[in-house]
Amino acid sequence: MMQHRRLARCIGWLGAFISVLSAAVSAEVQPQAANSDQAIDLFETQSCEAAANPVWIVPNSHGTATGWLTGFAHERNYMVNNYGSLLEAQENVGYPFSFSEVPTAIAMKELAPADFKRFRAALGTGKVSIANAFMLEFEPSLVQAATIMRMGRSGAGWFEDVLGIRPDNAWFIDVLGVTPNMAEYLDLLDIRTMMHVRNAETRDQLYYLQAISGARITVASMNNYAQWRISYRETGPLPQHWREHMMRELYPEIPYQPEIPFVWPIGAGDYSAKPEDPQRLQEMTREVTDQTSRASCLGTLNDYWDSVFSSDLDQDELETITTPSLFAYNAFWGNLPQVKQGFRATESRLVATEIAASLQSLERADNYPAQRLDDIWWLLLLNADRALQWGAGAGDAFQGDGDWNYTDRDRSANERLDEMHDYFGHGYAFDPVAWRREYPFFWAATQTRPANSVCEASMLEDGVWCQGKLEAMGTVELESAAHELPMEEPFDGTVETDSLKVEFDLRSGDIVSLQSDGMVKLIEGRLNELVWYADHQTPEQNFSPTDLLAPRTGREVIGRTSEIEAEFKQYRGNVYTMVQVTSVADDGSHFERFVFIPHTGDQLRFQTVSKNVPYGRMLVARHDLEEPIEKSIRGTPFGYDRDRPRTGRGMEDVRASHDHLYLGLNETIAPASLWSSHHLENDRGIVLLDQGLSGREWGETFVDHFLMNAQPHYRGKENELYSGMPERTFNYAIIASTGEDVARSARAAKEGVYPLMETGRLRRGIEVSDTIVVETVARTKNEIRVLAQNYSSTETRATIRIPWPHISANLTGSEAMQDGELVPQTENSTAALYAFAVAPGDAFELVLKTLEPVAEVAIREGWEDLVPPSKLHRLSFRDTSLLGHPPE
Repeated sequence: MMQHRRLARCIGWLGAFISVLSAAVSAEVQPQAANSDQAIDLFETQSCEAAANPVWIVPNSHGTATGWLTGFAHERNYMVNNYGSLLEAQENVGYPFSFSEVPTAIAMKELAPADFKRFRAALGTGKVSIANAFMLEFEPSLVQAATIMRMGRSGAGWFEDVLGIRPDNAWFIDVLGVTPNMAEYLDLLDIRTMMHVRNAETRDQLYYLQAISGARITVASMNNYAQWRISYRETGPLPQHWREHMMRELYPEIPYQPEIPFVWPIGAGDYSAKPEDPQRLQEMTREVTDQTSRASCLGTLNDYWDSVFSSDLDQDELETITTPSLFAYNAFWGNLPQVKQGFRATESRLVATEIAASLQSLERADNYPAQRLDDIWWLLLLNADRALQWGAGAGDAFQGDGDWNYTDRDRSANERLDEMHDYFGHGYAFDPVAWRREYPFFWAATQTRPANSVCEASMLEDGVWCQGKLEAMGTVELESAAHELPMEEPFDGTVETDSLKVEFDLRSGDIVSLQSDGMVKLIEGRLNELVWYADHQTPEQNFSPTDLLAPRTGREVIGRTSEIEAEFKQYRGNVYTMVQVTSVADDGSHFERFVFIPHTGDQLRFQTVSKNVPYGRMLVARHDLEEPIEKSIRGTPFGYDRDRPRTGRGMEDVRASHDHLYLGLNETIAPASLWSSHHLENDRGIVLLDQGLSGREWGETFVDHFLMNAQPHYRGKENELYSGMPERTFNYAIIASTGEDVARSARAAKEGVYPLMETGRLRRGIEVSDTIVVETVARTKNEIRVLAQNYSSTETRATIRIPWPHISANLTGSEAMQDGELVPQTENSTAALYAFAVAPGDAFELVLKTLEPVAEVAIREGWEDLVPPSKLHRLSFRDTSLLGHPPE
C-alpha cells in the first residue's frame, strides 16, 4: 500500500511539475543580467532552513587520493588546486562545498599551507563541511571487514584530531553497488548517514538500507555527483536553453518524495574547480524555486542532513531496502588480477600480524608495535583507493620509477611486515583464525613444520603444504623436518581419495564429475573450464573495455579448453594428489591448470597460469553444473547477499547507472568478497573461494569466475599491467557442497587467505561457537577489540572463550541486545566464557579492558616516513597550473 501511495503521489506531482516546466520552457523568459561587480552571497540558507521540503544544491569536487589518469604527485596537485579555487569562491561570494578524503587534506597542508588555514577557517563558518567519515573513498566489495573498520576509524579520527570535527556520513559517491550489509559496519562505526550514486534499489532518493540483523542506516542516493556541469562554464547570464537543459536534468529525480528535503550535488565534473561565473548558480537556484515552488539554496551536505533530521519526517513513509543492488562498470571485476590478489594477500597478512601482535602483547603492553602497525595500515589504506582496487587507471598510478605508486606502497608494507618477524619470537606456529582449521594450510618455510602435521614440499611456491591439528588463534610448537616433493604417477582420468572422487575429461582436462563423501549423487557437468571471449558490443567512444562488458549476447567466445586436446601429468604427495593439465590454443594462448585434490577434505585447490593471452580477451574459469542453479549467494564484507532466488528488477524499479541504461539491466555480474556458493534444487553444488579475484557472472546452469581482462590500455592511457603477457597466475578453490552453509563457507574463505606465521608461544587460544567468524583482534589504548559476526540466519546465542587477561568485557553493535558490560558465564584463572544473544547476520565487537594501555600513535602529518628515498622529491612537487580535470 505504501508503494502504491508513493507511486500515485509521484505521478501526480510529476505531471504537475512537467506542465509548469513546459510552460516555462515555452515562455520567452529573460535571464537576469549578470553583474560581476555586484557583491553576491551564494550562501543564503534561511529560507531552506525554515522549509519542510527544501532543495539543497550541494557543490563538491571529486577526484582520487592516489591517482587515476595521472600519478600520485600530479593527482594531489589537481585536488589541492581545485579546492584552493573553491576556497577562493567561498571567500569572495559565499560558495559552499563539501570536502572528502584525508590524503587530500594532508596534501593541502603540505603543498598549500595557507589554503589549509583557509579551509580550517571555512569549516568553522559552516559554509564548508566534511562529507566523508572514511579516510578515502574505497570500493566496499573489494576489502575485508578489518580494513573497513580501520578505514573508518582512521578517517574520522584524523579529522577530529586535526580539525576538531568528527564526520558521521559515509560519502560513497563513486561506489559501484550497494549491499544491505553496509548498514552493519556503518552502525559499528557510529556513522548515521550514507550518500551514494548508482543503482539504488528504489527510485526514492531517501530510504533506509537494512541488514538481515536489523541494523539500519539512512541513505540518500543520486544518479550523479556533478550535475549542472554547464553552469560552471563561461560568464554572463545563463542562456535560456542552458536553463532548460539543467531543469531537464532535475525534473526526473525530484518528484518522488516532494514532501521531504532533496539534495542535488553539482560540480564542473569529476574534478571540480570554482564556477567561472558564480552568479549563474544563483540564477539556477532561483529557477528551481520558481519552477518547483520549493525553497532552494546552495549549501553543504551537513545542511541537507540537518534539514532531513529536523523535518517532520514520517519514518514509515521511507522505503526500507533489504536486497543488494546492481553493480556498475562490470569489467572492473576482471581488471588487473595481480593487483587484486596482491592486495588481498597483503591485507590478510597485515590482519594476521595485528592479531598476533595483540595477543603476544597482552602480558607486556609496552611491547605492542602500535606505531609500526599504524604505518603499515596507512600504506594499505592508500592502496584501497577505489580506482586502484578496480584496476582502473594509468600505469603511473600503479608502477614505475617516476611516482610514488601502488607497487611501492605494497612492497613497503610487506617489507615492514617482514621486519616485524623478530618481534614475535620463534619456535611456534601461530594460526590467526579463531576456529580449528579444517583444510590444508601453507607453511612458508622448508626446514620446519607445525607439530603433529603431515606435509609435502610445494611444487609451485617456496614452502610446504600441510594437514594437521592447529590451535585456534593460538600456537603449536615447530619441529625440524625435511620435506619431499610429490612423486609423479600414472594419470588415468580419475582421482579418488578418502573424501573425494574427481573425474577429468581425458581430452580437455576439464573436470566432468565431482563427488564428496556426503553426496548421494555426484555433480556432473564441466568444472574449471577456461573460456575466453571478446567484447564486440561496447564501443570505445562511449566506454572502454576496461570499464564495461556487454551482455553475453554481445560477446564472442574465442576459445575454450573443452575444445582443445590437453596433456596431463599426475603427482602424489603426503597431502595432495596434483593433476597438471596443459592446453595450447590456436592463437598461441598457453594454459597450465594445476588441480590439487586433498587426501582428506572436500576442497579442490586450483592454480591456473596463463601465458601469451592476446589483447582484447576476457578470461574466465567456468563451473557448469549442467542443471539449473536455484540458489546463489555471494560473500560480502560483514555478511553475504543472495542473488538467487530473488525478484527480478525492471528499469522503473531502480535508479540505474548509465551503463545499465545504455546496454540494459545486467543482473548477472557482481563482485564477491572471498566466496560465493551455487546450489541445485537438490542442494548439491559448489562453494567458490577466491584470493582477491572477485568477479562472478552466472548463467542458468553455470557460474563464470573472472580471471583476467587483457586489454592494450586504460582509456588510451598506457598500463602494461593490463597485458596478458608474458604470464599471469590465478589462485582459487571450490568445495564440493551438500547445501548452503554460510558460516562454513566464510570460515573456509578466511582459511584460504589468513596465513600462519612463526611466533613465540601463546599459552591458550580462543574458542568461539560454530556460527561465529572472527575478523580481527586489535589493540588501542587500554582496549582489545574482537571484531566478529554471526553467520547464522536466525538469532542465536554466541559464546566466546577469552583466555587473555582483561579487567572487563563490553559488547557493542549487537542488534539483539543493548550495548553494555558482559558478565562471564564461567571464569577461572585461565579463561572467561562469555555468552550473549546475537541477531541473524549480526556484526559486533567484544571490547576488553586491559590491565595496561598500549602506546599512542602519532597523528599522521605527511608521507615522508613511508615513501622510498628515491621518490621523496615527488612529495614536494608543486604545479599550480594543474586545475580542473586531468587530461583524458
